[in-house]
Amino acid sequence: MTITCVLIIEYKKSFLLQLRDNKKNIPEMNKWGFFGGKKEKTESNVKCIKREILEELNYKISKPFYIGKIKHKKYLINIFFKKTRRKSFKINEGSGYGFFKKSQIINNNCKLKSSGKKYLLGKSSLKVFKYFTNKS
Repeated sequence: MTITCVLIIEYKKSFLLQLRDNKKNIPEMNKWGFFGGKKEKTESNVKCIKREILEELNYKISKPFYIGKIKHKKYLINIFFKKTRRKSFKINEGSGYGFFKKSQIINNNCKLKSSGKKYLLGKSSLKVFKYFTNKS
């Protein structure tokens, strides 16, 4: 089983999603998902999420709150949460990002601001978000 970590980032009651690259080697390609990634063998879950967020968003986080974990296919996904005052990021991975309200995420109605095009949420990210909303 592959161990991964994701971070749900909240800004003023909206949640940050990454539009995943449209590449065949990317799980849930060309869909919305949360920032995060694969845990390295020697690192803790907290170190994993801090490293991934720094790599993907150029954003140094401290004290991410651990929500829990879920299984999805061959993945064990550790879920973290962090509120932020930051509304813009320079992303290093993915083809875009956006902040969305809870209802937009649950109803799979998330559009890329620059194009207005709607993209679906990845199944694992929808599962993560539903778990998060039931816990909070």
